[in-house]
Amino acid sequence: MLFCLFIPFPQGLKRIKELNIENVPWAWSINGFFSVISIILATLFAILFGFRVVFIIAIICYLGAGVISVRLKE
Repeated sequence: MLFCLFIPFPQGLKRIKELNIENVPWAWSINGFFSVISIILATLFAILFGFRVVFIIAIICYLGAGVISVRLKE
């Protein structure tokens, strides 16, 4: 669990900084936006559909992020 929370974002920032340092503020902005939106959507989905749906969506999002990060390393 700690791996999912603390390692990918700093590693992604390092990679973005190596490619184009001007994109680092965009990465922080996108991260902040989705951090706020995800809390709102998770609460709304939990009320409307239940926690099981929220967990399934979270698993899909984390798997998608993992696939994207693997492809970015290539």
